Amino acid sequence: MDAADLMLLNRASLRTLLRAAVLLILGLPLAWVIARYCADALTEERITMLLGFAGGAPFTAQASDEQIQWGEALLAEYDVTAALSPRLMACYHGLQQRLFGWIYTAFAVPVVIVNVFSLLTLLKEYKRMEALRVECLALRENPAAEITEAYAASDSIGRMAEGIAGIGRQMRHMTEHLQYEKQQLAEFLTDLSHQLKTVLAVIRLNSDLLAQPALLDDAQRTQLTEEMTAQLDHMESLLRTSLKLAKLDVGAVSYQMAEQSLLQTCQAAVRELSPMLRQKHIALTLADTDASLMHDSIWLREAIQNIMKNAVDHAECDHITITVTDTPAYAVITIEDNGKGIPHAEIPHLFERFHKRSNCNDMQSVGVGLAIAKRIVTAHGGEITVFSANDTGSRFVMTFLR
Repeated sequence: MDAADLMLLNRASLRTLLRAAVLLILGLPLAWVIARYCADALTEERITMLLGFAGGAPFTAQASDEQIQWGEALLAEYDVTAALSPRLMACYHGLQQRLFGWIYTAFAVPVVIVNVFSLLTLLKEYKRMEALRVECLALRENPAAEITEAYAASDSIGRMAEGIAGIGRQMRHMTEHLQYEKQQLAEFLTDLSHQLKTVLAVIRLNSDLLAQPALLDDAQRTQLTEEMTAQLDHMESLLRTSLKLAKLDVGAVSYQMAEQSLLQTCQAAVRELSPMLRQKHIALTLADTDASLMHDSIWLREAIQNIMKNAVDHAECDHITITVTDTPAYAVITIEDNGKGIPHAEIPHLFERFHKRSNCNDMQSVGVGLAIAKRIVTAHGGEITVFSANDTGSRFVMTFLR
């Protein structure tokens, strides 16, 4: 867009041109009136000078009243007096026109200069705004684009550019976040599909065998039915925990935060898992130390239970210890077992979705429990640290800053 288009398409420049035209038009009668007044004064002064000269005053000196009266007396027969109208003089109209030209020029030149300067300033600002518009269009097409034009100055356009640049950064962040969420969703669906295919393959195989009753006796049919039931239970658990993890991933969980006892939350988690611990012959020690923390008791209880289930299912332990530590800066829940430990190479992957340890023998394990635990702890402003060594057990430490 060239300079002419910028000037014609903006109202401020048109208003500036209109204002200059109005001033120049209004200056015409004003300059004419002023020129007539000045011509009257100058011509009157010239008549007085001529009367004084006729009365004997030197041409280059100021005439006295007596000399002017002598001049009037000498020229009375020609009706020339000091009261003579200056507009009757032959030189009057020429003088008035010259004065009009000088006065109007003295008025018009500053008006033109000021308005030309104003138009040039507007043109400069329009060019900055046009550059900003072009960059905004580029930002619309590509959120990674940067706003650079019209940004250095601290005037209104500069502040506007700074605001647009902030919106651009926010758009870029949102785009990156959406891309990340899209990738996470794709990975989640891929992992879930893989898990479901394994379960469905077993169910389909058993159903095909059950469809041929002549090949099976009662014991075999019972065994296949139990296997299918177990696989269906596993599918139900997989879907339930996967949906829960998906809700945590997208932030669709509403936490009911309240200042509560961490010891009571741990006790509630232990009560619900007591039948499993008794079945596995695992003893549990819950220390009586306590700490008060702002948290959602139900969700944090699930995180604690998932870590305990991980120990029950994989650690091959016979004892679990839970302690609560309180300090002015943070609170800590520690869950420790005396099992076989976790290989160091697997610790960085423990909290990944659908991750199963290499030494896992439990085919019913879903592999999302620790991932859920980590997201719950993170949502409470905490973090989980894992310490483990072969044959000495593992220690999960949940630290919550106050």
